[in-house]
Amino acid sequence: MKIKLNSIIILLIFMLFLTSSFDIFLNINLGGFHLRIVYIIEFLLFSLFLYNLKHSYFKFRIINWQLLLIWILFLVIFIPNTNFLIRNIGYVFWLFLSIIMIALLGTLINKKNFFKIFDYYVLSFYIVAIFGFVQFILGLFGISLLTTQWWIYGKLPRINGFNYEPSYFGTYLLIGWSLLFYLIAKDRIFKKRYYKKFLFITLVMILSSSRMTILFLIIIPLSFAIVRIFNDFLNRFSIKKHYVKYIILLLLIIYFLIFITVHYWDEIKFLYAGLGIGGTSAHSSGTRINQMLETFEVFLKSPLIGYSLGGIPSAIALSQGITINSQIEAKNFEGMNVFLEVLAASGIIGFLFFLLYLIFLFLKAFSISRKLKKTDYFLV
Repeated sequence: MKIKLNSIIILLIFMLFLTSSFDIFLNINLGGFHLRIVYIIEFLLFSLFLYNLKHSYFKFRIINWQLLLIWILFLVIFIPNTNFLIRNIGYVFWLFLSIIMIALLGTLINKKNFFKIFDYYVLSFYIVAIFGFVQFILGLFGISLLTTQWWIYGKLPRINGFNYEPSYFGTYLLIGWSLLFYLIAKDRIFKKRYYKKFLFITLVMILSSSRMTILFLIIIPLSFAIVRIFNDFLNRFSIKKHYVKYIILLLLIIYFLIFITVHYWDEIKFLYAGLGIGGTSAHSSGTRINQMLETFEVFLKSPLIGYSLGGIPSAIALSQGITINSQIEAKNFEGMNVFLEVLAASGIIGFLFFLLYLIFLFLKAFSISRKLKKTDYFLV
């Protein structure tokens, strides 16, 4: 019975991975608050975990939990610092549940289950990429499958998958892509196992036409190759040829993009729309930058006393003489940068504990990985 229950839990974990990017699919709007399918799955998982642990001893194993707890206490203390109280309460409550969920996952993880769950994690990105590819192909024939943006309406779509827009879709896939890139570059076992999925996800990310995503597709491999060349030179006074090939290839790609842009600007300038490049409008990049600056500005107005996780939109709106009374209104004043939002939510002192928690988390992972065999080391 317990084995069967664990299988159900693992299946739900896979569904959690798969539906985590569902912004516009299986999403119910209740008074401005979005009830996502991922929340329902998380609630089911939470219930099954508790049932599974009903007659067994359970001990929380959260690394550096003291720092995490202090940061959460700052967020709790700052909950009243908003005119939209219910949003602050809801965000902190969901943070608390998410932390408990991570702790509960630790009761299920062993080496066998870990690799099974990790394969499901990779598969979830692959499935979302497949949907994005189908969305693109259908769009070429004028068929809209949850398509939210078009370069040429009815003829040339932009892939957004299950997300609000292509940039969100590309950023989501970038998480899985970065992980696979690192593992494939480090070990042949991972290359043999995930290389085809990695190439397909790369293709879909390019087709998404998210400019920021494509930029990172160049920056990450280029940075990786430069660091490896530098390390090899320091340690062995030699440079591996294939790293040099990577850099040359990436530089050729950059040169090709510049060449196409310069010589065929009139034909392709629509691809730069929203970036403020070459006389095009800057509505895309400009809006995001302004939202980030607004988040930093409300932090500067109250650097010690934060607004908690849900109070930032209210603070930004108030700085513009607007009072928020609903979740729908709050969506127009999001911070658009995770670290700046945490800074404004926690205050400078609370943010230091958050930062220390992240630093010690990475140090702990590095310390543990040194004791493991090669394949497990790269995963950690």
